Amino acid sequence: MFEAAVGREDSCTARARTIHALCLTELDRFDEAEEVLLEARSVITGSESPSQGMIRTNLEGLVDLYGRTGRPAEAERYAGLLAELDVEGQ
Repeated sequence: MFEAAVGREDSCTARARTIHALCLTELDRFDEAEEVLLEARSVITGSESPSQGMIRTNLEGLVDLYGRTGRPAEAERYAGLLAELDVEGQ
């Protein structure tokens, strides 16, 4: 319903989808969570000025997801982006 009101490419939709994906991860619905997190990441990175908090939450979700599913290379990739975000924020 929210997505229908503001659109799929809206940053608020991306935030809501990221939180939805975190819930899916907690429910061990990893394939669904991955798809939603990556779609949200695409919107976030395409935004003019995404919030650091939204970027961080999405990246942390990806790191967690890939760690839980035994995919260390992917987890490390997103952990590296998270570390870059920390350096930029200083």
